[in-house]
Amino acid sequence: MIYDFKYQFMTNQNVNDEIYVERGFEDTLTRFTGIMGRTLGSCELLTLTNTVQFDDYSKDVYLMPDKEEKSNRLEKILAQDLQKTFDLGVRLIKS
Repeated sequence: MIYDFKYQFMTNQNVNDEIYVERGFEDTLTRFTGIMGRTLGSCELLTLTNTVQFDDYSKDVYLMPDKEEKSNRLEKILAQDLQKTFDLGVRLIKS
């Protein structure tokens, strides 16, 4: 029996989309995903940027800029990121 496995590569980045591209994270991870796909079979990349590390940023020492933006992001983006992750799992099960 031959199995056709599909691989998922998921990353969480504390940087915003702009820094993710500027510092070459996007290019590096895209190339890595291509190498993994050619080596192991199909491979998919899911990157979540500007991720939230704390429930309440006011309780922690956080040296990154825009502590308020991070706090607001928890309510706005978390549900979308969770949905992307769920959808990735569904695709993995179906493949």
